[in-house]
Amino acid sequence: MPPDALDLLSKMLDYVPHTRIDPITALCHPFFDELRQEGTKLDKGKDLPPLFNFTEQGFIFLILPLVIQMSHQNKYFFFSFRIINET
Repeated sequence: MPPDALDLLSKMLDYVPHTRIDPITALCHPFFDELRQEGTKLDKGKDLPPLFNFTEQGFIFLILPLVIQMSHQNKYFFFSFRIINET
């Protein structure tokens, strides 16, 4: 198992609830860094599915705080998104 995966899993399975990693912080974990890199491909060279397509409301209330937190943790953080028009 990759070291980043083991580290994340151990933080998710922490027995003490107040020291267990929360979902937003878990998404910021280095284990997921590759998914946020521009040009990342799936096996056999296929493009990743659209992982960062959000409605405007979802972006403002759920994603924006995550982006802010992640950008503070990693000065090389890259994030792109597309807001979906629901009308």
